Amino acid sequence: MPQREGLVIDPADGAMVLRPSGRAWRKGLAQADALVQMAEFFKGTNDRGNAYAWSSFSGFEFGGMPCSLSVGFHEGRLNMVLLGVDLPGAEQEEGWPTQKAIDNEVAFVRRVLHKQLGRNFGNHAVSFPWGEAWSRFDPKGFMASAGVSYV
Repeated sequence: MPQREGLVIDPADGAMVLRPSGRAWRKGLAQADALVQMAEFFKGTNDRGNAYAWSSFSGFEFGGMPCSLSVGFHEGRLNMVLLGVDLPGAEQEEGWPTQKAIDNEVAFVRRVLHKQLGRNFGNHAVSFPWGEAWSRFDPKGFMASAGVSYV
């Protein structure tokens, strides 16, 4: 069985790079190019009909855990990536993650972001010259929220 690709965020430009192949989601990447280059990971697209579209990808790892991405495109160009991880043993109630499971995911992603980007992550987004990154609890959606956005 082939080894899963690992997702690493490049601190220089915020690109989400797959290792070992080197394929990447980068600021400004054309949606059509992303769909071709990442075809084996592609799960679907939701075109909002207002110049925004979201494409989902999965089948790789972030910090050693299974990961999925929701990649945002504005006018056909990548401008945001949301990520989620599947932690083993994450507790659920009636099919939904518990607060403890959400807190564990947020903490895990913060540790990986710290390791990859060299910054401490709290309940706020951390700014970089290329944009920002975050991992926090979203009380409105009652879920973990993590990702990068580009300026």
